[in-house]
Amino acid sequence: MCLVVLACAGVLRVSLAVQAAEAAIDASALRAELKDERQHGRVLEADKGALAAPSRIEAIASETLNMRRPAEVTYIQLPEGLTAFETADAGRATRARGSGFLSTLMDLAAGEAQVLLVGDVGLGPLR
Repeated sequence: MCLVVLACAGVLRVSLAVQAAEAAIDASALRAELKDERQHGRVLEADKGALAAPSRIEAIASETLNMRRPAEVTYIQLPEGLTAFETADAGRATRARGSGFLSTLMDLAAGEAQVLLVGDVGLGPLR
């Protein structure tokens, strides 16, 4: 009986030692994997910084999209207390009296400008 108890204790000890060795090997593998993933994260951060550089974006815009810097920038001064939409609505009402190709073209351009302005403001928080 004593011999059986000693044998069971020996088997239990060996089993625990094997489990501890397996856990140490797993921990070592996880440390190595964590180190590799951190390095990969650093590489991705560096790539993100390089891809988001304004000079790179400008180069792509000029080469691929044929975009250029404007020769002159013009700012529109709105009357105090009016928003861009109120000003556009007032201009549309004024142009409605004198119909023609030019007023239709101006309405289309104003509509496109409003879409661009609202789209840019609407997407601002998502960037």
